[in-house]
Amino acid sequence: NFLEIVGGLGETAFFILKQRKVSVENYISIDLPVINIFQGYFLSKVFGASKVRLFGENKTEDTVFSVFPPQAIGSLKDIDFDVLFNQNSLPEIPEDSILEYLNFARKHLSGIFVSYNHEAYAPVGGVPQNLPPEIISRAGGFKRLSRTKSWLRSAYVEEIYKVVG
Repeated sequence: NFLEIVGGLGETAFFILKQRKVSVENYISIDLPVINIFQGYFLSKVFGASKVRLFGENKTEDTVFSVFPPQAIGSLKDIDFDVLFNQNSLPEIPEDSILEYLNFARKHLSGIFVSYNHEAYAPVGGVPQNLPPEIISRAGGFKRLSRTKSWLRSAYVEEIYKVVG
């Protein structure tokens, strides 16, 4: 089971499943409702409409992708996840939302949390962006297993965490 926070268009889901190096039963993506429409459309065109469900639709035996808005996170309490993934957005998400995702992950993540985000710490409207390692540390319950500077994108860092305690 794979949970992506802010899945965007669905490119990560596309690449993971097209590579076929990993078996994924459930790929759940959380993003803003307007983005869910684009992602649902894209994934339906690539993998077939029967493989994709939007929030409020029932899961079928064909469903692989679930595309949900942030308020749906509570409906996932019966699922344990092997991978939690986020890229390009933790610095921009409101801190209380990040803490909600991390609190959820502490209870439902049995595998790893992969964060691939920038650390530019550039103010937007006078408010500094979040530093992912700082907020993850402050949330507690995660041990960083690795931290690697991205060789593709300057100011980006890939970190891998696991839940502890």
